[in-house]
Amino acid sequence: MYSLLIVDDDEVSVRTLATVPDWEALGIDRVYTGFSAHDAREILQKYPVNVLVSDIEMHGGDGFDVLDYIIGHNLNCRTIFLTNYSYFSYAQKAVNMGASNYLLKPVDFGRLETCVRAALESFKELSSDPGICGELLAEIKSRNKIVQSAVRYIGLNLGRNITRKDVADFLFFNEIYLSKLFKDEVGITLSKYILKVKMLTAGRLLRQGTMSVTEIAESLGYAQASHFSKLFTEFYGRTPSEYRE
Repeated sequence: MYSLLIVDDDEVSVRTLATVPDWEALGIDRVYTGFSAHDAREILQKYPVNVLVSDIEMHGGDGFDVLDYIIGHNLNCRTIFLTNYSYFSYAQKAVNMGASNYLLKPVDFGRLETCVRAALESFKELSSDPGICGELLAEIKSRNKIVQSAVRYIGLNLGRNITRKDVADFLFFNEIYLSKLFKDEVGITLSKYILKVKMLTAGRLLRQGTMSVTEIAESLGYAQASHFSKLFTEFYGRTPSEYRE
């Protein structure tokens, strides 16, 4: 089972987000709530949190402060930001910092559940997959910190259409240098690693059978389901529909 932390300085919003979605159906048995960045940091200090859903703009500190804390303390926590349209530029900053996704207010509960489900699936793939992805992570843990940071950034951004350039820009490294370092350390190119983790996550979501192909594609950063299906078929040798059967 998993845990969720919801943070917003609007108490009504927090209570609504904590009670309306069926979190238990997603495997979440603990829902923590906070009303400030300070509250969030205190909860993160005391309890393991798998997914954070936080407003960006709050009194006495913002959602970026919380994400800074998560990154600074190397916490394995996925972050989903909420933002008003007037603060849409903040969402771009959130993505660059490593947030998994962001949603505009008022929140669509169905979309929120989809984002949280995808975040949990990426968490499971990166932490417990017994196949190649899991083997790579076990290898990486004892290796270069730059590569570890790249892997962490990828895991936190599965909901985006990220490229090796995005990873390099985030880490302030030359794209070619980082790609060569990653290949030397891990034995697979950075671009292929991104694709592999996304496809492993997609396979798990398809096996669960709770999301449509289009929803899975969107949750993994693919704007066109047809493009996602093409990549999936090339990876598995079967279409998403055939794989689900």
